[in-house]
This record gives sequence, C-alpha cells and structure tokens, in this order.
Amino acid sequence: DALTREALQDLLLRLLSSGGPLTTVLVTHSIEEAVYLGTKVLLMTPHSGKIARVFENPDLRGAAYRESESFFTRCAEVRRAMELEERV
Repeated sequence: DALTREALQDLLLRLLSSGGPLTTVLVTHSIEEAVYLGTKVLLMTPHSGKIARVFENPDLRGAAYRESESFFTRCAEVRRAMELEERV
C-alpha cells in the first residue's frame, strides 16, 4: 500500500544518509518515487532504453520534500519530458 511504500522510501533515505559515500541505482516506473529518492533522475527512451535526459534533483533528502512545491514542480517537469519522449 501507499503508506508502507512511503515508509520504506523514508527508511532507504535514512540508510543512505547514515553512512559514507554510496551509490544506489533504483529502477522505477513511478515519477514521484524517482523524484523523492533520486539525486539524479534519468529518463530513458521507451523502446531502445537509452538515456534521453538527466534531471538534477538537489532539493531532496527530507520528509518535508514530498509535500514541497519543489517536489511537485520536479515531478511535473519529468512527466512533461516523458510525454514528449513518447511522441518521438
């Protein structure tokens, strides 16, 4: 369910912030999950799987981010890019 998923996302962020340098790759079809968890969000092409665009996401890393204007703006930006990529 949605609340459990959000709790697991918050746990992952706490684990990532508690140690030293760590690189994690998460593959998801959820725009909100990608924006909430990723310092960089990579948009891939629908069929060839190539990287179409990279979104820097410097504002994340806090529970308040999920409800911030910055979060909603970044999600909308990724969604628009996905829609444009599907038209190609």
